[in-house]
Amino acid sequence: MAPSDTPKRQFSPRSLVIAGIIVTLLLAAIVALVAPKGPSASRRAVEAKLAQLRADGVPVTAEEIGRALPDPPPERDARFLLAEAFNFSPGPIGPNVPVLSKDMPRRGAPIPEAMMEDMEAFLVNSDRLLAAIPDDLTGLRFSVGWTNGFTNLLPSVLVDVRQLQQRLAVKTLYESGRGDGPRAAKSLTKGFAFAASVNGDSLVDAMIRVACAGLMCDTAEQALNRVQFTAEDLQKIDAQVKPERIDDFSNVFMVERHLGVLTFNHMREKTRGLRGMFINVIQRFKPPNKPVYRDEDYLLFLNFNEQQIKLHSKPLLERVRGYEQITTNFTTNARSQTANMVMPSWSKAMRTAAETKARLVALKTALAIERFRLANNNALPPTLDALVPNFCSSAPRDPFDEQPLRYKKLPRGYVVYSIGADGVDNAGAERINPKNMSDYDVTITVERER
Repeated sequence: MAPSDTPKRQFSPRSLVIAGIIVTLLLAAIVALVAPKGPSASRRAVEAKLAQLRADGVPVTAEEIGRALPDPPPERDARFLLAEAFNFSPGPIGPNVPVLSKDMPRRGAPIPEAMMEDMEAFLVNSDRLLAAIPDDLTGLRFSVGWTNGFTNLLPSVLVDVRQLQQRLAVKTLYESGRGDGPRAAKSLTKGFAFAASVNGDSLVDAMIRVACAGLMCDTAEQALNRVQFTAEDLQKIDAQVKPERIDDFSNVFMVERHLGVLTFNHMREKTRGLRGMFINVIQRFKPPNKPVYRDEDYLLFLNFNEQQIKLHSKPLLERVRGYEQITTNFTTNARSQTANMVMPSWSKAMRTAAETKARLVALKTALAIERFRLANNNALPPTLDALVPNFCSSAPRDPFDEQPLRYKKLPRGYVVYSIGADGVDNAGAERINPKNMSDYDVTITVERER
């Protein structure tokens, strides 16, 4: 018989039924092995914690977030008040425009002529930009639309925010390069006021606010090394440097908890029933070899949120180290894909925010020193205690360890500094390499002789 004449094997209806029954029994056995007998201890703990949050009136749903973070009235809505500033069209972006090219001039050195020319072209009509930003930004808030629910939030303005902040920084550098203290002070004042007005509804929002404040710190240090501001201008700048605003993460914790709960609830529903349990089992054997959802991870997330709220009242050094511990605990014990989805890089974000806050504190102290110099024939204070009470209400303290802020006279000028996140006094060493995580301090250095 030729190979092609070999009869094909036929399966009877009965054998197909038996095979189906066997497959069903095998699947049922697998489900029986992995399915919990009633609510697990972790699920009961999750429900108990969520119930406690609701009993305490803690916002969890989008509707509750909307009541806690209502949109402002039009007269305080940054979307409307800053619309003209956002729509400002700068001139050509030359290759030498600092901030945009990330090529900042060396502190105190003359700004190259080509850089000044590119900044001048970029800043065409920039006085109109400053005029479009209200002098009083107190209580300003960008409408978000939380009352519409998470899926109907208003479009983000973070790109506009970042661009406006960069233009204010370039304006400050240009005016200080020209030696025009009053104009530099005006753009610097509005830059800090604008940075403090940025919402902190989510971690992304808050870190944009931190980045804006950090950029203005860099710019202020450049300006202090190039021009001597009047006492009045120094006071106006100081009034808008708000470390406590940059450090306010209360809304962030609330919103990020909501987003996590939303995600965990959705994924829990997705993995309910036999089909969901089967999907969860299959995912254990597929990259990244993790189940979609685990009650244990949901509980880990809620505990993490509770721990970070408690940590935020601690000194910065304790807070940064605490975040490293709780983040490590979460990543070590979390086993599901959902856990990966809801956990941003909190440890890195909190370190950056903490060092920005410390730098703002150092900057406020430098502004007080500059006022002291104006009142004392350019003499530097012997210690920071000499600034009290005429230039500071109390002696400034390092927010990292709550010890007196560090201050050191230099051959030309001075440096004010915090020990930073490594917790070590490095004698005012600047952070040259952004990737360096130790052996530096958080500094504001002024080397202008007069």
